[in-house]
Amino acid sequence: MTETRPIRFTSSGKPVAPDELVKLESRMGRRLPAEFREFLLKNNVASPESNIYEFGNNSTAVERFLGVSEKDADDLVAVNHMYEGRLPRDMIAIGMAAGGNLICLHIQNGAVYFWDHEGEAMGDDVPSLDNMDHLSPSFASFLAALRSYTKDIASNPGDVSTVWKKPGFEEKFKKYLSDDKPAVQKDENTK
Repeated sequence: MTETRPIRFTSSGKPVAPDELVKLESRMGRRLPAEFREFLLKNNVASPESNIYEFGNNSTAVERFLGVSEKDADDLVAVNHMYEGRLPRDMIAIGMAAGGNLICLHIQNGAVYFWDHEGEAMGDDVPSLDNMDHLSPSFASFLAALRSYTKDIASNPGDVSTVWKKPGFEEKFKKYLSDDKPAVQKDENTK
């Protein structure tokens, strides 16, 4: 189930100060697009609430947006260093998507792209936009299209038509599934 209200973020770091932003861009060797700069000034290493972004017949979820952090997995510079040579030259990773994939930003035009590690350029192939999915023309429009998502797991039992059980499941967990559950035995040393 998706909602159309704006996504809420929880930042694990304090907002990036303007002077830190200048240092960040110096460390990266490139200026960030204005909309993402503004985002970092308010949300540093920001995790959105459960979400979904639908594109074509596909969808993904953003786990977190990168920023300035001592943790390499959350740091914009460290993550982009790790993916150097795997992304097109004018592309930077700005967020971690579901399944070990990336949300990327085109440095020149500010467009947002999805990088699926399964479609990565291999061997002598040079990483290009052919290996990525265009999501949005700008970071702001990407955020506006990101929807809150809650997984509604059959709150009405009548909604469930079939359930598959792995062979051997019942036998393996018989004592936990029975109505005659054994009473918990107390250790004689426990008072």
